[in-house]
Amino acid sequence: MTTRRESVVIVGSGPGGLSAALWLHKFKVSFVLLDRRDKLGGTLSEINLPIIDYLGLRAANGHDLRERLEAEFVAKGLTAELGTDVHAVEPAAKRIVTHKETIQAQAIVIATGLSRRRLSVPGEAEYVGRGVSYSGTTDMASIAGRSVAIIGGSDGALENALYLAPYCPQVTVIHRSAEFRARPEFLAQARAQSNLRLLADTYVVRIQGDGQHVTSLLLRTGLEDVPFMVDWVVIKVGFEPNTTMLAPGALALNDDGTIAVDRYMHTSVPGVFAAGDVTNARSPSIAAAVGDGAVAAREVFDHLRNLSNS
Repeated sequence: MTTRRESVVIVGSGPGGLSAALWLHKFKVSFVLLDRRDKLGGTLSEINLPIIDYLGLRAANGHDLRERLEAEFVAKGLTAELGTDVHAVEPAAKRIVTHKETIQAQAIVIATGLSRRRLSVPGEAEYVGRGVSYSGTTDMASIAGRSVAIIGGSDGALENALYLAPYCPQVTVIHRSAEFRARPEFLAQARAQSNLRLLADTYVVRIQGDGQHVTSLLLRTGLEDVPFMVDWVVIKVGFEPNTTMLAPGALALNDDGTIAVDRYMHTSVPGVFAAGDVTNARSPSIAAAVGDGAVAAREVFDHLRNLSNS
């Protein structure tokens, strides 16, 4: 496997990674931007409702914002190495191992974001693609016309419920806690839909089917387990950080598995920085990721300057 040397490697091209890249370009620092996907923007394209909470900007949806960010990136003459699988990030050595080469860097910015968390109940794995999915918007063509249960209580669950309600006879959002954590405006819109029901304090015990497709859920309310007839289940129970490319102990992590950083995006290893949702699974946001990327880029600039002066 070949090895090449670069000043800075950014892993991940979501809002945090793109922000870091644009700011490094402003500071005239060369970098390599890697992403396993074939498009810039991370998971932005999975956001299907309007983006209205980014100060000074409104976008029709995540795809719209992704295209705007890509246009700005390309307009500056910048490029990314898309379709690159990062197998390992070795912080102490400042080394990145991809599916085709090793890259030796002076600084690294990890902006790999989050992945959807599994529910981990019996029947889930068995019926994936046959009545179980993780995005109602992506799988809308299969779900339309069916009764659907959405598992979760945060913005993602309610966003999916609102998106599917016009196309499904019945949409039920099931949350294990007493209070839904979604934004008040999402909850208000959901309660205004005649075919959308919110169930709190309810656990999914099992996803059941006939061997071919999902037919029902077994729900626990209090001490009682009750069947709940449903044609499709969308699981939206949060996210987990994309840190599998790190060996155990390579970087300090928070209790939820996100990368621990200080207020300047420094990780526990000098010269390695992290930005965006991979540092914040509790309240991920586009605005926070963009800010993190800007801070990380400035710190990378100072780190490289200190190296050159030492």
